[in-house]
Amino acid sequence: MIDRPRNPLDQQKRQSAIERVVRDPLKYLRSYREQGNNCRACIIFLRKVSREIQDDSSYAIRNPDPTYAQFQRNSNGTVEHYIALFTLLKETGFSRVDVESALMDDLPVPKKDQDIQFSSPREIVRYYLKLTKSALDEVY
Repeated sequence: MIDRPRNPLDQQKRQSAIERVVRDPLKYLRSYREQGNNCRACIIFLRKVSREIQDDSSYAIRNPDPTYAQFQRNSNGTVEHYIALFTLLKETGFSRVDVESALMDDLPVPKKDQDIQFSSPREIVRYYLKLTKSALDEVY
């Protein structure tokens, strides 16, 4: 979880930074990549931004990047979510191999409150791989 600043001015700066990322995610992802961060780190960065927005109801971001908006709006149990994510990563300059490698390093962990019920952890991984492969095939 991202620690939230207690100072209202710091919180305002934080929200402003998040809004800039949402409006132009490629600018920040490319910069992040140029700093030596790999594809998995970029995925984690996007998830942190997404969580920040979900956890704070005061966000009302106008003119978000359409691809980021699709990533944010759709559940990570949908192919649309992954199509948006992989599109952002592709436009950042990551290859399909980079994305596939990052996905293997980031296999899902079962959660009790999942929308879809699975009978085993193996079934979750199969579903995730099928879902992400479908999105990868569409983007790459």
